Amino acid sequence: MEQDTFETCPVLDVALMGAHGYDYQPNEAELAFVRRTFESCKYFLCICGGMMAPLQAGILHGRRATAPRMMLQQLKKDVKGVDWTERRWEHDGKLWTSGALLNGLDMMRVFGEEVLGGKEKESLMGMLLDIGAWPIRDVMYKTREGLGVAA
Repeated sequence: MEQDTFETCPVLDVALMGAHGYDYQPNEAELAFVRRTFESCKYFLCICGGMMAPLQAGILHGRRATAPRMMLQQLKKDVKGVDWTERRWEHDGKLWTSGALLNGLDMMRVFGEEVLGGKEKESLMGMLLDIGAWPIRDVMYKTREGLGVAA
């Protein structure tokens, strides 16, 4: 089985970044690949801490983004040039970021609706969102009425 390298990877329509280990530092070749992929792809999605490599690569600078809630205060303090928002997910052009892992599911639902035709119930994506009972939660972390817990 043939495998691609950073140099041979074809242009991607959709790039999906997951989190790396807390103490892992991407090297320059990895960051260059992230930059090149962002420039050439149509959609660049980051789930949970998956926004760290793009942040380190300079991609988030000048954009709106979110991150796991436990990281937001520190990021707002330490990382200027990014418009950090406290939302389950954020969308700025081709860049999509989410809060924690489960917020990535919220982001993927909206991505499926907006990009993959999921708003039409007859579309494959619409049927999958329906059949899977993919929840619709408030993007702003509003609480459920009377329960005092995040919706």
